[in-house]
Amino acid sequence: MGSIFNKPNLLSLYASALSGRRRVTHIRTHVLYDNSWEFITHLAGDGFVATKEEAVEDIRSLRFLYHTNEDGTEAPLIVESSLLGNAYVRTKPDCSRANNLLSLPRF
Repeated sequence: MGSIFNKPNLLSLYASALSGRRRVTHIRTHVLYDNSWEFITHLAGDGFVATKEEAVEDIRSLRFLYHTNEDGTEAPLIVESSLLGNAYVRTKPDCSRANNLLSLPRF
């Protein structure tokens, strides 16, 4: 029976990406239909602008750890898949709405 210490965990995976941290402070969105659906196309912060696709790949490959920190609480970004299988980024759910991506200013 394998030990829990032999398996990678989320904390150790994040720790390996800590050298490449990106704080997201702004987003760019696209609105579909009659303003009923908004989705993120770009993320930006100090010294970077990344497409949603670049951010998904960065997070999956552990190249960068993306996060928000709008209310003093750091919220890491995670990759999710839509019902159609399309990858997107969102903040890890917590009790704050201020650090949600769609609450950030647009650029």
